[in-house]
Amino acid sequence: MNLFTTKRLFKIFFLCIVAIVVFWIFKDIKRIKSEMKKQRIERKKEQNLFLENFKEMTNFYFKIQETSNIVMEEFENQRDILLQQLEEIKKIKNQENIKIN
Repeated sequence: MNLFTTKRLFKIFFLCIVAIVVFWIFKDIKRIKSEMKKQRIERKKEQNLFLENFKEMTNFYFKIQETSNIVMEEFENQRDILLQQLEEIKKIKNQENIKIN
């Protein structure tokens, strides 16, 4: 009985080819998993950067809003003061007109 018959050699050759193909498939799967992990890390970095920028923009908006409120309040105060002064001027003018008549 010959140990290396054609049929056995063909089986061994076929099993070697199958083993090589399986090895390549697992190698590709490992590479794909590694790339997916890198992409997830990159997306996470982008999300964190977006959130950081959003927080900065929100803080900037609230600072602008706060400044705007302060300016409006000061404007109203100045308007009230000017209206009071105008009333006083009108009173003085009326008193002068009464004195003249």
